[in-house]
Amino acid sequence: MTTSSTPTALFLDLDPGGGVEWGEVTETALRDIMEAAGLASWPKVAGGNGIHLMAPLQAKITHDSARQLANRALTA
Repeated sequence: MTTSSTPTALFLDLDPGGGVEWGEVTETALRDIMEAAGLASWPKVAGGNGIHLMAPLQAKITHDSARQLANRALTA
């Protein structure tokens, strides 16, 4: 396996807490978080209790910049 010096996608791991419906999680995450960050995304089953939102990154950015983008998207 080869590694990339720049990330090609952003993944957000979403695990709902007790009493939170999946509809709330996916609707909020897809419509509000990712779209506000200007990212086209889709959900992927995580295998456990959550889902992953995957958004391809068009521009070449550093891993640190990708982490900052994810943090901004989640705190917006």
